[in-house]
Amino acid sequence: MVCLHNKWYGWIPTNLGYINFDFIDKKSIKRNYSKFTYIYDEKTNTKHISSKEIQILSDSSYFSRLYNKIINKEKEHFPDLKIKLTKKKNSINGTIDLLYKNSIQYLVTFKIHTDGKTRFKFTNIDNIDKKFQIDNIKTIKQSIFVILKSIVHGDNHKQKIDIAIKITHKSFKPQKILGNMLTHIKLIERNAKFLKGCKTKLYQNISIDDVAGYISYMKTFVLLFKIKSSCNSLKIADNIKDNLQSTINKRIKRDTLLTQFKTTALTIVALFIATNILINSFYKDGGQFLHLNILSILFSRTDIFYMVALSWTVLYIYIIKCDLISYMYGRQNAIYKLLIFSIPQSIVALIFILFGAYLSFDLISQILSGLLFW
Repeated sequence: MVCLHNKWYGWIPTNLGYINFDFIDKKSIKRNYSKFTYIYDEKTNTKHISSKEIQILSDSSYFSRLYNKIINKEKEHFPDLKIKLTKKKNSINGTIDLLYKNSIQYLVTFKIHTDGKTRFKFTNIDNIDKKFQIDNIKTIKQSIFVILKSIVHGDNHKQKIDIAIKITHKSFKPQKILGNMLTHIKLIERNAKFLKGCKTKLYQNISIDDVAGYISYMKTFVLLFKIKSSCNSLKIADNIKDNLQSTINKRIKRDTLLTQFKTTALTIVALFIATNILINSFYKDGGQFLHLNILSILFSRTDIFYMVALSWTVLYIYIIKCDLISYMYGRQNAIYKLLIFSIPQSIVALIFILFGAYLSFDLISQILSGLLFW
């Protein structure tokens, strides 16, 4: 047995200004623990919570665990949890018992003040060697604190090992905890800037809500512990939020513009198909136009098809012209003139020249053929 009597401190967030013992109920626990037992002893004002194989400290999905179990013949081991919380006059006291299948056991005592300030210490760790203790004990303690915070506060964050509110050693250090929250906000903003693609689009858009949530925690934290020079930290946090909001807004506007291009293109394609169906309904089986044989002489079905396609293409370019110029100017200012003015104008002119030459040649050929056979 390794005895660890050093004290560690953390802060459990509360926007209410105090930790409400009544809020620790089945509904809040269910967010993070699917299989648990909950017993409330009204006589002693104590809540007993236990859960088998808790997965709150793991980011692996159900499918990845199933794959490793079947394919790699590996099973991820999860600890069993027992926690007791007793309501006192100005605090919530209790113990945590965390036991792994390989008999590694962590016993922790804690005291949560009404303002969220938490003191906890390990009374013992069984069957764990000294090297493991030195290399991993800080991570273990942070993990234990996350478990406690998830039950009392009802965490529902994406990160399982919460690094936003880090624990401190020997004494409660409000300035350091505030600095950690500010650093985490900057990390969210930085990650959101580099994330791209469809799978991260939702995360990018809701990251601003995560930042807003942490800023609200920071404001409550400052009010509770009256931290000096906290105004600078809060201003910096608001500036980071504004910068992130600006980044997200630019992406939303660009995505909206691209969606308009796609929607308009689909509409044009549908109209093009409908137009061809309508025109083909006027042709006889022999390929002649109903009641207007002169059109059959002048234009074949292929000619009509290309003319309709060209008409709808020109109309599509005309509709999106302004937005397309705006998009290209915003994305690539250096080659804007080349792409928007020089190349497109040359291509359009060439298309009309070639198409006109084709129609003229085809028309002259058909007229000459008709005169010869006439």
